[in-house]
Order: sequence, then structure tokens, then C-alpha cells
Amino acid sequence: MSYVHLQVHSGYSLLSSAAKVKELVLKAKKELGCKALALTDDHVMYGTVEFYKECKKMASSRLSV
Repeated sequence: MSYVHLQVHSGYSLLSSAAKVKELVLKAKKELGCKALALTDDHVMYGTVEFYKECKKMASSRLSV
């Protein structure tokens, strides 16, 4: 059974993560085999455009936004 991780923070969530959005998307697709991914930064939306663009790059690899 596959599922979508709904507790994913990037470096835009201060004190919660240091992960870069591009690295999160690449790892989710290539290493973890995720078919969908969510970005759930705390109290901010600074990473949403970057997240969307990175997922679109992977769209040919079937990563849903």
C-alpha cells in the first residue's frame, strides 16, 4: 500500500528542517519511489513555488503535485 507523507518540512520551516526543496523532491522520487509528495512547512509558504517547479520537472517521471 502506498501513501503520501504529510509531514514534510524544508529549510523554510525554521528550526524544523535544513532540507532543500530540490533535494526533498529528488529523494522522494528516486530513492523512496514516491508517486506523490506534499510540502507542509510550518507557518510559511515560501517554498511552494520552488516545490511546484521541482515537482513539474519530475512530472515526466510521474511525481504528482
